[in-house]
Amino acid sequence: MAAAQRAADDLNEEGLLEATAISIGFSTDGGPDDTGGVNPSSTARIDARLRSSAMRETSAEAFKQAWRAEVGEVAGAKEVIFSSSVVGVGAAINLEIAAEDKTARDAATSRLREALSERAGVFDIRDDSVSSAQEITIALRDAARAYEVTLADIAREVRGAFFGVLVDQFARDREEVDIRLRLPEDQRNSVADLERLRIPTSQGMIPITVLADLSFQPASTAITRVDGRTITTLLADVDVGVTTGADETARVMSQVVPGLREDYPGLRVSAGGEQEEQGRFLPALATNFGLALLAIYTLLSLAFGSYLKPLIVLGVVPFGFVGALLGHAALGLNLTILSLFGVIGLAGVIINDALLIVDFTRAREARGAPPLDAIVEATLGRFRPVVLTTLTTFLGITPLMLETSVQAQFLIPTAVSLGAGVLFASVLQMVLVPAYSSLGIRAGRVLFGPDRLG
Repeated sequence: MAAAQRAADDLNEEGLLEATAISIGFSTDGGPDDTGGVNPSSTARIDARLRSSAMRETSAEAFKQAWRAEVGEVAGAKEVIFSSSVVGVGAAINLEIAAEDKTARDAATSRLREALSERAGVFDIRDDSVSSAQEITIALRDAARAYEVTLADIAREVRGAFFGVLVDQFARDREEVDIRLRLPEDQRNSVADLERLRIPTSQGMIPITVLADLSFQPASTAITRVDGRTITTLLADVDVGVTTGADETARVMSQVVPGLREDYPGLRVSAGGEQEEQGRFLPALATNFGLALLAIYTLLSLAFGSYLKPLIVLGVVPFGFVGALLGHAALGLNLTILSLFGVIGLAGVIINDALLIVDFTRAREARGAPPLDAIVEATLGRFRPVVLTTLTTFLGITPLMLETSVQAQFLIPTAVSLGAGVLFASVLQMVLVPAYSSLGIRAGRVLFGPDRLG
């Protein structure tokens, strides 16, 4: 907690750090990996509360980096994780590792950790095989064979002594109650009690320490299986100013994993968490967006009675995406899934504006105006409605784009895609739609003759 105060002082913002709190063995809410509840007593959590984001200039990310620098290496700590996420979105890098046996899995995990640790901007590397919990393992000694005792015999006796042997059952209030026989409580509440336990053999009661070796070893608090195979989850965070989780995951999968598969046959490494969700979501989004555009094209073809004119309307859509990219770059934002939602909504607005010009052109042609003159008249006649539609849409979401509150941060990428894309594409479409229309006239004359324009 002293390091947190020093980090706040180094940032030279008065009142930045409001309070700190420490909890050991228990966490009331999710951590960086969305874990919470009861933890081993060797696990500690320190929370630093900053002043409201609307009242401070320093970002939570900047404070986190300063805090990490102040803490440095913590001697004896297995994992030290810093997180400034508003919600538990999970680690930027999430790899799920499965192998034929635990030895191969642990070795592959170790090599992947080394590969990630060499990358700039990658930090807080950890995996769920590291556990502060311990268990006592029982290994037979040579003396056990002389007494004709097996490991199953010892395990059964230990279970019976500490957990109990079921000797009877009876019903009470429509429930079955077990009657178990086991050692008294004062003889089964410590490791020393286990070491004093005697095992029945054909030659009498023999101390367990004569028959077996008892040793402590790390114990997994949870075992995760995917498709019937035990996996180890390797996690890491990244500095988005240096790299991204997607880039580092792709590099590992293409450059590191192939070599590991040669050394450990049967090894499987897959992206989990955010990367897994993106892998499922983005193809589905692209497919559905393509089907939506196909449906729009079909409807416009029926309405216009033309196969070429709907392409004039749809031809402006890609420039809206360019505008969205420029908007994100201007505001220093990363392109996210929420940004793509804005792009999809943007396509509908752009199509509506282009449709105004194309429909007005058809109306002028129906009144007998030459095609090229109709294009010029439609562009000039629809200029003001298009500009008004664009400005009202852009100005309507500008307050959201400039909002600094934490609650608005999730919607800002969507708003930027929509606002910047509409502004950029609407300016271009006053040039593009007439140009496309002119090209459509020429193409129609080539394909269908001078009397039919497609």
